[in-house]
Parts: sequence; C-alpha cells; structure tokens
Amino acid sequence: MISMIKKQYPWVFQILIAIALALWFDGINMVTRTFFEPSRKVGLAFCAVALIIFLIDDGKLNELHSIEHTGKNNKKPNKVAAIMSAINN
Repeated sequence: MISMIKKQYPWVFQILIAIALALWFDGINMVTRTFFEPSRKVGLAFCAVALIIFLIDDGKLNELHSIEHTGKNNKKPNKVAAIMSAINN
C-alpha cells in the first residue's frame, strides 16, 4: 500500500513521512520526560550524546547538513518534515 502511494502520489508519501517523524520525536520526548526531569543539564547531556554518536560514525558532523549539489539529487532540500515538526510543538 505504501509503495503504491509512494509511486503514484509522492507528495502524499512525503506528508506521511513527515507525520511519522513528528510522531517519533514527540514519542521520544515523552519517554525521556518520564525518566529525566527537564533541565538545561539534561538537555546538554542529550545533545552531547547525539554529537558523540555522530562523531563516532566517521569523525564528521555532515549528517546534520548533507546536501548534494551534483548528480540526480540536485534539488532543494525538503522542508516538509521540519514544518510538520514545528506544527507539532
């Protein structure tokens, strides 16, 4: 079903993926708030863990901003997920 939507209606597929990402991050937020009291120290610790994971991979932070300007992917970055995430907050 999803593959059919992906082929015939790519814009609907993008919206579904954006909603799924927003729900994922909201769920992770709920889980972390049940185990940790929200504070700056906890937020900085979470950011540090995420940066360490990115750095362990290849020693670079290119996962945070990776846009190819050559080849088939010569399109502007998709901002649907960011918009849906902002609406969710």
